[in-house]
Amino acid sequence: MSFSTNFCLSCKKSVKFALSKICCMKKCYILLIVLFSGIIQNVTAQDYSEYQKFWLVQNGDTLPYRILLPENYSPEKKYPLILFLHGSGERGNDNEKQLVHGAGLFLKKKNREKFPAFVVFPQCSQKSYWSNTQFLIDERGERNFYFVNGGEPSAAMKMLLSLMNNLQEQFKIKQDQVYTMGLSMGGVGAYELVNRMPYTFAAAVPICGGSSTASVQNLKIHTGGFFMAQRTMWYYQNSPRIW
Repeated sequence: MSFSTNFCLSCKKSVKFALSKICCMKKCYILLIVLFSGIIQNVTAQDYSEYQKFWLVQNGDTLPYRILLPENYSPEKKYPLILFLHGSGERGNDNEKQLVHGAGLFLKKKNREKFPAFVVFPQCSQKSYWSNTQFLIDERGERNFYFVNGGEPSAAMKMLLSLMNNLQEQFKIKQDQVYTMGLSMGGVGAYELVNRMPYTFAAAVPICGGSSTASVQNLKIHTGGFFMAQRTMWYYQNSPRIW
């Protein structure tokens, strides 16, 4: 197991990354609607009943998740898959809070009609994190992050990896149109997930996330963006801190 130097992408202390240019990739069409519509929104009276409730149980651990099926879903057809990882404030086991940010976007009628896809929102346990990031807290309560490269995945990440495999068993998924997104803690989780499954995702969108500099072994820095095993990563940061 190796560790990175202490840095955060939000302040760019150790590494500078350029925001990618929006490319005309047909296979990333679903992500484009997300990027331009703005997924970070506080919804107070949204009806999320169309997101079906499930709980994945394995080896005594449980991962709650919600799934929105494509409109006019047909079990005989293949569809894209979008996996959204929430931030630390939405952790728990109520199978509700993880829908606060982003879920409403995928319920919009025009998006459902034009971009049919499986949309999955898992919920991380209150006692876990999507990634195995370390926190160093000083006497003033200030936090520094140490991003771990490789090593044993967190309990939540183990369940997330199992969920990804389970979804492949349950549904017919277009293998060249699997996407992941993450907000804050979920953005860090998105970085780790694509490193643990580098040939799985067509594209990833970590928002206000961070990662170990050493973990970019699976990410090829390319002019205008991030390319991981010929896949695209868009990184967005508009906050001085993560988490």
